[in-house]
Amino acid sequence: VYSDALYRGSVAKISDNGANITIGTDGVRLLAKGTEINATGGNIITVNNVRAQGIFTDSDVVSFKNMTLLGDGSIGIHNYGVNTLYPTNQGRNYVNITNGGTITLGNSASINNPSIGMYTKYGNINHQGTINGGNNVIGILSDTPYAVNNNGTISFGDGAIGIYKKQGSTTLTSGSNITVGNGAIGVVSNNGSHIENNSANINIGNSSFGFAVLGNGTNTYISNPGSNLNMGSNSVYLYKAGPGNATTYTTVRTGGNNNAALYATGAGASINNYGEITIGHSVIKQGEEAYSIGMATKGGTIRNVNKINVTGDYSIGMFAQGAGSRAINDGIIDISSSKNGYGMYIDGNGAEGINNNLIKTSGTGNTAIGIAVLNNGTFTNNGTVDINLANSTGIYLRNAIIKN
Repeated sequence: VYSDALYRGSVAKISDNGANITIGTDGVRLLAKGTEINATGGNIITVNNVRAQGIFTDSDVVSFKNMTLLGDGSIGIHNYGVNTLYPTNQGRNYVNITNGGTITLGNSASINNPSIGMYTKYGNINHQGTINGGNNVIGILSDTPYAVNNNGTISFGDGAIGIYKKQGSTTLTSGSNITVGNGAIGVVSNNGSHIENNSANINIGNSSFGFAVLGNGTNTYISNPGSNLNMGSNSVYLYKAGPGNATTYTTVRTGGNNNAALYATGAGASINNYGEITIGHSVIKQGEEAYSIGMATKGGTIRNVNKINVTGDYSIGMFAQGAGSRAINDGIIDISSSKNGYGMYIDGNGAEGINNNLIKTSGTGNTAIGIAVLNNGTFTNNGTVDINLANSTGIYLRNAIIKN
């Protein structure tokens, strides 16, 4: 279906009340220029898994269509521009895209040229349906100051990205569900963007990121009470790079090994934790040190206000390494691992640790270390360090400075 309303001088509309359409290679089911689309149902299916686009438009879309686009490089809803009649007729220079249907994507060969569920550079996205699919695909790609609101489900395989936001804001409502596989990312933000996370159902696989807040421009993040995340092994809940503050109330349980719940890197990067974090085991091999860590920083600032439970062997509550790194505990760090758990680990010239509340042990383990400070790092204790396990140490120093 093709509609071009610009010659009329007024905005036209397409109403699709449930048509079922099959399209071929590089085909487009609904191509709308100057024409708004309201699709209440029906299906769009490609033949022989070829590349195709479901909707290609410069105008508002409300779609409850189910699209099955299994060809590599396919796009479910592609907003390519802004209806030139909008500034005059409606006083705006953006479009609104709503998806309430199911968009199913196949595998892509590379995340650099992926299939995409919804793509815009010109408007707001409201996703309340389902986008699912295979590997190396993107659910929502938005490169615009306008907003993304996710109240739906996004579920992909390995190497995929749930939402990629450049500029503007992304809101995950309490009804938002995002699941990605191994080597994948739930949400990426960059170029001056903000994420608000209210979702109780974020799931990531091994070697994956829940949220990657990158360092081009000032990018910020907040999660609210009730949000929750589950991860595999060798993964990170929140990666924060460069200028901008992140505040998290999310409950994090790292069921796998060698995970970091929160990681801040680079000058100006800051994470404040108000949620409870439970970290599992570190698997230490000869020549390979990969620790499970509650909060970590290289060059940024991390602050814990709630509780970090160090339950895994060789795992660390808070870690700061290198110049400009600062770890502040205003909450509780509880070490209950069977052996070699650390409350805080401060390493390197210019790294600083501060305890303003409580670092303690519980359980029946041994060889715990409350605070380790090494290689000209600095530690200030304004609180309590209560280490009461066999063969354990309250504060371990090696070429370091302590203020107590």
